[in-house]
Amino acid sequence: MKTLVCPTDFSEIAENGARYAYDLAQSLQFRLLLLHAFHLSELAPVDGTYVPERVVDDLAAQCDDKLHTLAQQLGQEQPEGTAVEVITRSRSGFALEAIIAEAEAQQAALIVMGTGGDSGLAKLLGTLTAEVAVKAPCPVLVVPEGQVWEPFRKIAVVVDEHERLSDELPVVLAMARQSNAQLFFFHALTEADDQTKHETMKRFEHIYQTVDYPQVSCHFNEHASVEDGILEFIQWLGADLLVMTHHTRRFWQALFHRSWTRRLAQHTHLPLLVLHDAQA
Repeated sequence: MKTLVCPTDFSEIAENGARYAYDLAQSLQFRLLLLHAFHLSELAPVDGTYVPERVVDDLAAQCDDKLHTLAQQLGQEQPEGTAVEVITRSRSGFALEAIIAEAEAQQAALIVMGTGGDSGLAKLLGTLTAEVAVKAPCPVLVVPEGQVWEPFRKIAVVVDEHERLSDELPVVLAMARQSNAQLFFFHALTEADDQTKHETMKRFEHIYQTVDYPQVSCHFNEHASVEDGILEFIQWLGADLLVMTHHTRRFWQALFHRSWTRRLAQHTHLPLLVLHDAQA
């Protein structure tokens, strides 16, 4: 059985992310691993302060209790006979390293993280969630604050100038099959000359030939910026999931430029699934 990892700091935002992760794990028939990372700085704010092992053990036990309570709450919210297998794990260390290490140890298929704040997804840049999304060994689903899981119907998959598709695309296909969703592959053209359009059509033909899913369509639009093209497309489509692949650092920086994330934040209902390109 595949594993979905959901980190939590026991905040309301993280709890909503855990609830979303539980429902998604149920639909995909994954097990759910709830993870909390604690660091000694919580006990010794001054570097070099000695912390007795007993104190560390007590903190770990408290974290374990909170994780077990959260797991029980999630299970109690479900109809009888629909429970998900839930594993809980607390790790000592910085959150980023702990999440990556646990995802690798579990060979996780997916990481789900809640995000929030007054600016919604505009707060993503520079956060732990953004770091995990870049460095994780598996796809990362970013869930907006207050978002409730519902079966996906229209999944927008952004295609950039790279012809190859991410090796992690099967996770997207699993989500699509679960609800018989439509997959819309999309490319934003900043140059609309005949050569560029021809290359785009070749890329789309490759998608039709390689993606093993019946409800696939390919689209492009013309815009001065990729970011504006994406926003226009997801608004026109009424997408309920946006999928993007992290190929390069430049691409990621362009994606999360602050002016664009402020506009993306208007789509507060829209989860973002980040895939990775192992060959990048």
